[in-house]
Amino acid sequence: MYTIKIDGMMCENCQKRVEGAFANLKINAKVFLNEGKAEIYDENVDITSLLEEIEDLGFETKLINN
Repeated sequence: MYTIKIDGMMCENCQKRVEGAFANLKINAKVFLNEGKAEIYDENVDITSLLEEIEDLGFETKLINN
């Protein structure tokens, strides 16, 4: 499991945009708006590309752990 810190998620629309990105990439994940993070449950993920995808939505990301 990976945990990603996502800065800039301020509302449910932000959360839905991030969730949509995960869904488009067919990644099993849960986004926590109040905690500003996402948990990625898939092990075979190109984490660098995933972080770039979320950053392209306008958010700042940081891998917390894996």
